[in-house]
Amino acid sequence: MIVRRESHSSPETLGARWTHATDLLAHEARRLSETRLTAFQRRRAVRRIQSLERVARRAMHDYRVALERQRVELETELTASLPPELRVH
Repeated sequence: MIVRRESHSSPETLGARWTHATDLLAHEARRLSETRLTAFQRRRAVRRIQSLERVARRAMHDYRVALERQRVELETELTASLPPELRVH
């Protein structure tokens, strides 16, 4: 399954994506440790966990970028609303 990464999603949406990815990762890790799996099933589970780790890292990166973008936008907006004599250059 291919998921399109939104470059300008809201921090709330990206934070929810990161939370969901880490929840799936935790579930898969618990399942791996609690069940008796054949060697083949164990290898598949390990690959799923590695894949989920990559998804979670990407989601966290995108979330941080969105938060920084939001911070800069708010800072710019606030600066623009100040009288010229109060602006810091």
